[in-house]
Amino acid sequence: LDAAIVGVSADADHSQFINKYGLKFTLLSDTKNEFRQLYGVPKTLGILPGRCTYVIEKETRKVLMKFS
Repeated sequence: LDAAIVGVSADADHSQFINKYGLKFTLLSDTKNEFRQLYGVPKTLGILPGRCTYVIEKETRKVLMKFS
């Protein structure tokens, strides 16, 4: 399986989070809520921008798994 793991949040800078937890996958900044809205990421507690992690098949860009 040729897939990519991608995390998405509203945070503009993920460097401290990546370093703190030693993440080995890409984290995207979605400050305008476009990606999260497109993929239906729910808000946390109904008010905070949601965070989500996806496993995406590289060739077709199909979402294989979603973790929130």
